Amino acid sequence: MKSVIGAKIRMERLKLNYSQEGLCKGICTVSYLSKIEQGQVEAGENIIQLLFQKLHISFHMEKEFLKEAGKLIDNLYEEFYSFGDLTHLQKELKLKKREYLNSPYLLDALLFLGMESNQEGEELAQYIPCMKQKQYEVYLCMQCMKGIDKSQELLCLNPNAYYMTQLGILRCQKGQYVEALELLLKGYELCSKEGYVTGMLYAQNFLGNSYAGLNKYELMLRSYKVAVQIAKALKEDEFISQINYNIGSSLLEWNQVQQAKEYLDQCEQKSILYYQKYTICLEKLGEHELAAKTLQDGYRLFQDANEVKEESEEALLAFKKMYEVVEYRLSHKGYLNEEEYEEILFDCITYLKEVMPVGYAKFHIPYYIEVLEKKRRYKEIYKILKEFS
Repeated sequence: MKSVIGAKIRMERLKLNYSQEGLCKGICTVSYLSKIEQGQVEAGENIIQLLFQKLHISFHMEKEFLKEAGKLIDNLYEEFYSFGDLTHLQKELKLKKREYLNSPYLLDALLFLGMESNQEGEELAQYIPCMKQKQYEVYLCMQCMKGIDKSQELLCLNPNAYYMTQLGILRCQKGQYVEALELLLKGYELCSKEGYVTGMLYAQNFLGNSYAGLNKYELMLRSYKVAVQIAKALKEDEFISQINYNIGSSLLEWNQVQQAKEYLDQCEQKSILYYQKYTICLEKLGEHELAAKTLQDGYRLFQDANEVKEESEEALLAFKKMYEVVEYRLSHKGYLNEEEYEEILFDCITYLKEVMPVGYAKFHIPYYIEVLEKKRRYKEIYKILKEFS
């Protein structure tokens, strides 16, 4: 409790732009306030109340509130560790955000609110000394998800099913497939032991993605097959569509176009990326008129997603650039000889490398190599192959 109270005092003092000297004047010494803020001492109730009064803090300690709040926070941790959907619980937390931020559950609230808000997530760093180990582990996981590698420290503290699997997923998305396989295999084993079936599904799906990244066709299919069986048991039809899309996309990348199209035909859920890949299949099969029509269907879905903001601005811009590359090829027969095509393709790859998992950029590399071969720029081919090998 003392660390949470200290964190709250520090938070409100900084918001009001008070110095430690200004806040504690007439109440306690500066050094004593510093120890309170760092959770090093448990100050008397009279001092705490005077500090709260000066900061206009109303701290919630009512029995009923603490019971209700404790249940919500426990549910959030349970859903988090079991790979559940936090959306509903986070929405409930947001509705009572002010109360939670003025309670013993301050740091827990900041953590789960910070998963959606970069700004609130950044605010957490200053409260690390006040965190319990469980809170600090979640904080480290959040840092990993934001691209700050804290995986070694996190796994030293708690190599549980969720962290092992989630870190494997992050490694896969970065193109570090060998490291991803090690983490995901351990994650899958832990998930199966602990009964986290959704975690097993994620682990097998990204094992498939990792094997695909390493061009291990049979192992890819084996992992995806297991993932499909788990998805069927969970009645996750959308996930099954995603797996068929992943297989189709990999086969398309390996230029096995007809097989790729067969898997894409099995996708009941048609995403923006589905239409892009299906258009490319038709393009490679010489069905250019149908390819153009399919791309327009995808553009309509893109416009709908843009209007409702169901994807991030970065992702939507990435999809737009990917569509423009395909559209240019369909509308320009001599695209390999045109500087504009090289420019939009290079711009697309560069942007994808910055904001999306590495597989998105890697998919477009053969098209860029095709341009470089046409122009006999072999040194550049070697350089780009080395970068994505």
